[in-house]
Amino acid sequence: MALKTRSRLNCEFMPRSARDASPLLLLLCMLIAGPAAGQDYGITNIPVADTTLFETAPDNNLGASTLAAGTTRGGLRARALIQFDLRNVPTNAIIQLAALSLTVVRTPEPGVASVFNLRRISQPWGEGIQNGNNGAPARTNETTWNMRFAPSTPWSSPGGSAPADFSATVSATASIGETGTYTFSSTPALVADVQAWTMNPAENFGWFLLDENEELLLTARRFGSREDPVHAPVLTVQFTMTQPIVSPFVLSLPQISSNQVQFSFPTPSNRTCAVEYSSTLSPLAWQVLVSLAASNGVTNVIITDPLQPGQRFYRVRTP
Repeated sequence: MALKTRSRLNCEFMPRSARDASPLLLLLCMLIAGPAAGQDYGITNIPVADTTLFETAPDNNLGASTLAAGTTRGGLRARALIQFDLRNVPTNAIIQLAALSLTVVRTPEPGVASVFNLRRISQPWGEGIQNGNNGAPARTNETTWNMRFAPSTPWSSPGGSAPADFSATVSATASIGETGTYTFSSTPALVADVQAWTMNPAENFGWFLLDENEELLLTARRFGSREDPVHAPVLTVQFTMTQPIVSPFVLSLPQISSNQVQFSFPTPSNRTCAVEYSSTLSPLAWQVLVSLAASNGVTNVIITDPLQPGQRFYRVRTP
């Protein structure tokens, strides 16, 4: 279940009665809370960014290629980086389960099964857009084995190291062998990662995927990346809710002026919001009228919309 809003205010503007030709309006408002407290919810996400750090080509970026992790026949290492956008999980959610599924699409011959780790990334990085088996020379701000952001922002050491670039604590493990789908099952550490990211999105840099024993040869695997819709990584999150967030919006001063509907409301401090409209209350029918950037304090805004035949509903949505 994908959650688009945490709280919203639906407002319908209509003539006072069918016989009333005056411009006065009735404002009907209904506060609709987000997910109810005490209920279970679940979402599945594919990454918003993923790439490979490839010791074979340490200055190349592989942002649009398959992911690689493990050690090659020649003893060179690969490590994958995977990041998910968790803004569809409410900030007041209590995470109960988090599990990551990866699909191996290619193995070496002969391949050696090995245990792979997920470790929480501590630093920002740039996915990049380079493709190919070994990628291509990195452009500005693309990630490589040597650089978090090419050409001049390095990892603490090539390929990244703990604890500067990723956590010394393992979040989850999985034994990976032949082609197929493998799941890093939910652990307290994996849940803690997701919980922290929902509460502090600015700290969400994703996970490192690396072989637990990088001295072992022939463990390198190719995994489906987000560019492969059939084999993309999938993060499953299940959660319950604390008390729902209460909407701070009060829409006021509705009127029709110069053939335009007009109303106002105070925008919340430090939160973006969007005014949406629809001719029905169908959950799929809403369209954005205007998006408002976050401001440092509460600011009263006036919204106008050309008068349309028939009914029209308005709501304010926060991310």
